[in-house]
Amino acid sequence: MTATVPHLASVLTLASFGVATGCIKPYDPPAEEGSTDCIDDLGYCGEDEVGSTDAEEGTSVGDSTDETGGPVALEPGECVGNYDPDVVGYRHQCEGSVDFSLEFDIPLFPGAENCIDMQNKIPDHQLCTESHTFGSEPYEQAQVANCCGPWDGNLANEDLYLTLCEADLANQLCFTLIDRLKYHLSNNHFPGFESQAQSIINSISTDIGDCTKQFRTNDVDASPSRLDSKFELGNSAMWPAFVDFTITVKIGEITSFSIPEQPEEWLECNGIQGNDGDTFPKPQGFFGGTPYDTLLASPMTASLEGPLVLGAPVSGQAVIESLATKCSDPWCSSASFVVDASTGEWAIETMELFTASNITLTSDLGGYELADVRFTLADIAPGTLEDASTHVVSAGEASFWIVGRAADDPTSVERFLATNSTDIVATRRPRTNVWYLSEFEIEYIHFSGGAWTITVPASTWE
Repeated sequence: MTATVPHLASVLTLASFGVATGCIKPYDPPAEEGSTDCIDDLGYCGEDEVGSTDAEEGTSVGDSTDETGGPVALEPGECVGNYDPDVVGYRHQCEGSVDFSLEFDIPLFPGAENCIDMQNKIPDHQLCTESHTFGSEPYEQAQVANCCGPWDGNLANEDLYLTLCEADLANQLCFTLIDRLKYHLSNNHFPGFESQAQSIINSISTDIGDCTKQFRTNDVDASPSRLDSKFELGNSAMWPAFVDFTITVKIGEITSFSIPEQPEEWLECNGIQGNDGDTFPKPQGFFGGTPYDTLLASPMTASLEGPLVLGAPVSGQAVIESLATKCSDPWCSSASFVVDASTGEWAIETMELFTASNITLTSDLGGYELADVRFTLADIAPGTLEDASTHVVSAGEASFWIVGRAADDPTSVERFLATNSTDIVATRRPRTNVWYLSEFEIEYIHFSGGAWTITVPASTWE
């Protein structure tokens, strides 16, 4: 590992692997470092205290270290909410569903349901309501999870485990809200209100813990398995056009939780924040045609070139998981293509690229190591059939989430929105499911004005 130089790390923290559409205006910088995902009614928040408490007030999870000087292992019936390096539990995947809606009033517009008015101007008409189920995704990518001692079937502890599931559901709703606002902002769905929308994003991002706590405090259903609540942003001169900005959970239900049968498959955790990078995906619009599901077959190494940081250029490389690297589920990079020959249209419906190892961004100043990096298509990327064998997604039509964290900080998950700055050209081998994609680039214009570019090399999918 290349030694991290503090001033390089601090500069890269806000945009270490950041990529988003190059057509975005350079808005004010994101929330300052020091934003927190700590929920102050879920126990330990990093203060100088011994041990920690779980979501049930007064339920201790032990001393700060065990006899070997390491973290205390949670026993059955013990859980931890906020990140605490002095205790270690295991991820239990939560299963259930959630429906939520976004509401706000724009004084310049008639009526009081202006989210609907704005939604009607968006091509896919998706802004104000969403419904999701969770729990069927791979355990390693659990969208909602608790962090507890191994479940031993003792029903007396069930409410505690469900309470932590419900807390993480609230937490994930806050991250998902930020994702949606970033997506719609980057795709010019808030015309005339861009700076105000960015201020809302900054405000919520600064204190995810407060957003989560609001959902928990406002919950009108006392059951640990149901969330019936809302988050109210509050009015501000920073966003005067968005009055009474509220996200309401109509139905949030936890039906069960589980952990793999084999202990060697259990994932360790130090709080509910370990899955912050796995937010609820944006609902996709419908695209008819013939689907082709594929896995990345060829070797691939993506590269990043950044702007000058304190006079030194930044660069990095990432080997991508593929059949060539003998990838294993669920970490095999995949893509789905849909072709409608009758209309002359096609689309990349899904695409996810996983890195095979940690990445070190380097410059003459030192290095900054990233872990768990992946690229995920944020929504369907529509394209056209140029001829019988050539399919093109034009520059600016494919949005990607770039997710990663500092290798030495499991709580530092960052998500950046990317857009392809060059065309993506695809061809398919006749009468087969083998696809070839051209090299393409995705680019981010950082708020400081510097351009970050990731080059995805030509690839084969089958």
